[in-house]
Amino acid sequence: MQTYMSIFSKCFSVIALLLCLSAPLKAGDPKEATLIVDRKSDPSSEAMEFTLDGVSIGKAELPGRVYEFRFKVGKDGVTYIKEQYKGTFGTSSITRRLTLLPGGTEKIVYGSERGTRSIVGQTLNSGIDISTLKITLDDTTSEKEVASEIVSTPAGVKRTVKRTRTIEHSVSQTETKGAEAAAKLDFGILSGEIRGKIEVARNQTFKQSETIEQSVEIDGNILPKAKIIWIERGVTGKASFVSNGKKTEVPFTLSETLELQVVPVK
Repeated sequence: MQTYMSIFSKCFSVIALLLCLSAPLKAGDPKEATLIVDRKSDPSSEAMEFTLDGVSIGKAELPGRVYEFRFKVGKDGVTYIKEQYKGTFGTSSITRRLTLLPGGTEKIVYGSERGTRSIVGQTLNSGIDISTLKITLDDTTSEKEVASEIVSTPAGVKRTVKRTRTIEHSVSQTETKGAEAAAKLDFGILSGEIRGKIEVARNQTFKQSETIEQSVEIDGNILPKAKIIWIERGVTGKASFVSNGKKTEVPFTLSETLELQVVPVK
């Protein structure tokens, strides 16, 4: 029985590994670009499929629709995507060369011109040149209250209040007035790279998350009613990079640590 279970476990592990290897990329992968296939005015009824290195990245089977696929960009931003057609008279294919960096977008429009099918490719966004990414760190840190509670302590009583809280050491774009949506999208792609550069600059490695336990002392004679607050401190700075051929600068904050404090209730 144990032998059968061992064989089943190994087979299941192999199957799970194969599924992971063949699974499509998730949205938000920092090495992804986007392919938009516009068949709204396509006179052809052929079913279409787009593949990368023999693996399907998406199907555009019906005309009259717009499809959107994500794919992992190739080395130096050059990716070869195979465009396959399947119709009444068999199948055919062409290989399309795309030059896109991470976050880039290519649009292919299928239409009709003078009674024949027309295909027009257009680069909407060439993407982000990660090699241009630079960061500068501020001398000061940010502080914000992230949680609070009110506690009461009887007169003549002294007690220790202990609390725990988990912090995600994530990098987020600092909200600024008039921040462009494009810059926010670029930042989402670069957040992991920015965090890595912060770690190098600070000579410090951050875990993905961390649970912090702290305590505060409360004297009922002094603070019969008190407010316990969690203060989150963050590393702030600016990231500069080239996106779609233009230099962009975005402020950021890395959530670094937490501190438990007690203050009187006003």
